Amino acid sequence: MILLGKLSGKNNKTKSYKYLVKAHNLQYKNKGPINEELILFESYRTFPTKELALKAFEDTYFQILELAAVESSYGTIISFEESINNQALVVIPKITQEEIGTYSDGTIQQFMQRLVKTYPIKKFQDQYYFSTFFSEKNPQQWKSIKFYSSAEDAWIDLIFS
Repeated sequence: MILLGKLSGKNNKTKSYKYLVKAHNLQYKNKGPINEELILFESYRTFPTKELALKAFEDTYFQILELAAVESSYGTIISFEESINNQALVVIPKITQEEIGTYSDGTIQQFMQRLVKTYPIKKFQDQYYFSTFFSEKNPQQWKSIKFYSSAEDAWIDLIFS
């Protein structure tokens, strides 16, 4: 779900990086780069190296998912604008907003909230577990009976369950 985006400054001399959170199971169909994975979030901050961008992603990934599940996070911590916003952690790119607007019922916030809840790895305090998303269309929810010290360990058990 991560991709590092490289930005170039004037004359391609200055380089900086942002992390991108993408949905592997959703592609742009009507707007933007058709058939490419939908970019859900882009880091608001830029980083001077790939390594710093990756570290920032690793440090904030579950925070982003938790915030994205709460409607009041949108417009502040999760920004719709790329302009100066000192509170923003991530931005929903304009092209993503336009794409969601072409096929989504409800607001962008509602769509994003539903989407992030489907992510199978969850965090509770400092531990991780996996769970299927419960919805009216999928009432057969299940969840791991044990907790894991890392998201990677939860993934491994989920994949081999």
